[in-house]
Order: sequence, then C-alpha cells, then structure tokens
Amino acid sequence: MNVLPRDKQTAIVAALTEGCAIRAVERLTGVHRDTVMRLGVRVGEGCALVHDSLMRGLNVARIEADEVWSYVAKARRFSPTRSGSATATPRTASLPTFERGS
Repeated sequence: MNVLPRDKQTAIVAALTEGCAIRAVERLTGVHRDTVMRLGVRVGEGCALVHDSLMRGLNVARIEADEVWSYVAKARRFSPTRSGSATATPRTASLPTFERGS
C-alpha cells in the first residue's frame, strides 16, 4: 500500500478547504483525483467524529441562524428521510448541529 506523504496530504486538505475543485487539486498537487477524494472523505469523517465528541452539553445563551436556514432548507429538500437543523453561535462562530429521529 502506498502512503501519501504528509506534506502532500496537507496541500490537498488546504486546497479543498479553500474551495478548489477535485480536478484542480489533482492538477495542483499531481495526485490522482480518486486519492484526493478518498483523503477528503477520510478527513471529513474524522472531523465529524471530533465535532460530535466536542459539541455536546453546550450551554448557549444566544443563537443566530440567518444564512444557515437556506442551507437547512436545501438539505431537507435533498434528504427527505432526515430531519435536522443547524444553528450558529455568534461569539464562537461554531456550528452546533442536531438531528431528530424520523
């Protein structure tokens, strides 16, 4: 099994978080798009685990949910079996999310 060097992984994640397309990242780094996508999925799953473990039992006094509602409406339109919500806290700019059972 080949292991992508850490500097290449860092470059790929940095480009993806800046909004570069998969094929653009492929051209910039010289790494095949399938590898870029696998790394993106692996990093995203890790981020979801960290988010889920840290964003529990929050004591939030004020929540702002302005632009987030368009995202929630779009997500609900594409995922009819899931009912979820997202809100943003103004001071930390964190995005606690929750999901209700179907």
